[in-house]
Amino acid sequence: MARERILLNKEMIVEKAWELIDADGPEAMSARKISAALKVSPMMLYRHVENIDAITKEIMIKGFTIMNRDIDRRLQ
Repeated sequence: MARERILLNKEMIVEKAWELIDADGPEAMSARKISAALKVSPMMLYRHVENIDAITKEIMIKGFTIMNRDIDRRLQ
């Protein structure tokens, strides 16, 4: 039986990492846990992101963007 081909991109990886952190805290973010949640191999992640630090950076940017948006909304 052939493996189902999963289309993966950096945004999907960051979103899944965000969901894992939201559900289980920062210790939930590892390449193995993210890849398991996406049902791909850890090596597949590294075809789309340089390393786990790159994912962490994107998570931080996303968090600050959401926080900034919330602050702007409250100030208006």
